[in-house]
Amino acid sequence: MRAFTISQSRRDHFIAAAIFLFTFTIYLRTLAPSVVFLFDDTLDFQYSIPRLGIAHQTGYPLYTLLGKIFTALVPLNDAAFRLNLFSALCAAFAA
Repeated sequence: MRAFTISQSRRDHFIAAAIFLFTFTIYLRTLAPSVVFLFDDTLDFQYSIPRLGIAHQTGYPLYTLLGKIFTALVPLNDAAFRLNLFSALCAAFAA
């Protein structure tokens, strides 16, 4: 097996950053500006996260806590927009 060189590692980081920026840009361009009444999950999470409630039976505690922290630290628009932005960031990091 061949050892990785610094240039390969740098290239991998560049590709990962490019994928993140590309997907985050797409999510940001299609971000809902407020509460969306299309899906039940959106309403559940946007109602339960500011109150640290339980959205579903599994609860999604990490997502709930991080969403609460994100909405408290980011002073943009309303809480629904901040939660949509948080979801876009999570999805872009997952890509």
